[in-house]
Amino acid sequence: MDESPERPGAANPYPHPYATPANDGGYRASRPLEPDLLALFERYAGGFDDFDEEAVANCFAYPTTIWQNGRGNVFNDADELIENIEALFDVFEAEEIVRSTFTVTDWRASGDSAWAVLFWRQEREDGEAALAFECRYALIRAAEDREDDEDEGAHDADGDEAGEPALRGGGWRIVLAMLA
Repeated sequence: MDESPERPGAANPYPHPYATPANDGGYRASRPLEPDLLALFERYAGGFDDFDEEAVANCFAYPTTIWQNGRGNVFNDADELIENIEALFDVFEAEEIVRSTFTVTDWRASGDSAWAVLFWRQEREDGEAALAFECRYALIRAAEDREDDEDEGAHDADGDEAGEPALRGGGWRIVLAMLA
């Protein structure tokens, strides 16, 4: 197996039929990410860039799980997750992180569920990478975007009444994030 461009000395996890080599030595998904999923991850990255806890938290369905450092943490609502995001932003400030960029290395969507694999690079003002890591996501499409959702009183993943204007991101929300 090839060497990983992101983790020298480690086996490259990306070579598979749906990932293709890129000019920088990394890998990219062979097909573009579905536009609504792309909009979700752009909104997610923008929340980090703007240090906007609520914008980041609005990218999730609840309860949600974030798996890192060998354990899963379940967040039952946005308030619980925002506490975690505030602590993360403290790390960002200490590391002088100002920009988060991502590369989609693989994804699949079927009906109201999807998963995606993204490689993240979180940079300082000078473009130096402060953090670089892979994260795998399981996602659901909120009820507000389901064509068959005609029920009165139906609620979307945020707990709002269905039928309200869809958020940019097409109603997709993260239900599980697993940092590699």
